[in-house]
Amino acid sequence: MELFNISMFWDFEELLHWEERHGFAEEMTPEIRSILEEYLNKDYVIIGTLIQYPKTGNPAAFKAHGIVLQRAVIVYDEGRENLFLRSYAHSVDDSGNSVNFVPRGGIEMSFASDVVWYPLMLTEIINEPAAHVVLDILTTEPTDLQQIGRQLPGPLEAVEVESKLGEVPGQMEYQGKNYHVTRITGQLPSKQRWDDLRIEVYYERPRQ
Repeated sequence: MELFNISMFWDFEELLHWEERHGFAEEMTPEIRSILEEYLNKDYVIIGTLIQYPKTGNPAAFKAHGIVLQRAVIVYDEGRENLFLRSYAHSVDDSGNSVNFVPRGGIEMSFASDVVWYPLMLTEIINEPAAHVVLDILTTEPTDLQQIGRQLPGPLEAVEVESKLGEVPGQMEYQGKNYHVTRITGQLPSKQRWDDLRIEVYYERPRQ
């Protein structure tokens, strides 16, 4: 699916006008509004995008979407985070027919940060029983998995990955620079509060 017409919002009324213009205002439940207003009140910026519908005979019947896979790659280097989002959505109509939204490419954003940040609060209000989370964090040095794991909510864990840069496991190249990869994965049940990830990065101590 294509992502298009990306917009940024610093104000909730501006976001609401955008929702109304595209016919989404009726899906703005009090729960969704509360979470979005909490972000904006803390000086976050919200990004909105339109998503192309999958091929289906009656697209109007598929209104509510649940994010079934929260997928991202995070490049964290020298106090800056490059966040590449590519989440997958799922929707079911009243007859039980389902469609999947698989984006082509994704959304990239870059910002200064003293921690690795990833948004999780909207997981509370998805229509699916749970969201599967897969985040690959790229750092200049190998991370301490135990220290990373202590900062995660119970369902998530930090694991090594099998990707290789040549013969070196757990590494990959991005923009001509080598990075070590830490994967955070697990399932977060909906209908309960999940705070955004704010992970302080600890690196492995050199072996003696």
